[in-house]
Amino acid sequence: MDYLNILELDIWSKFGCFSKPFSNSGGILTYLIPPKTSIIGMVGSVLGYPFDDFEIDENNSKVYNIEKFNDIKI
Repeated sequence: MDYLNILELDIWSKFGCFSKPFSNSGGILTYLIPPKTSIIGMVGSVLGYPFDDFEIDENNSKVYNIEKFNDIKI
């Protein structure tokens, strides 16, 4: 295994909420750990990607630059 391609983030907080998509009534249901999409957002933030950084492709649709991290293993 090539350990040069590993990124480790140490995140902590007194409170965090990573809502499950089906928790729309009653109490808030959350994941115990951040889901992949949240981790990708954190990596993009550390690298300095703006939230709305996108390009227009040949089909005239927005392609966000952070989408290149969708294939990483978490």
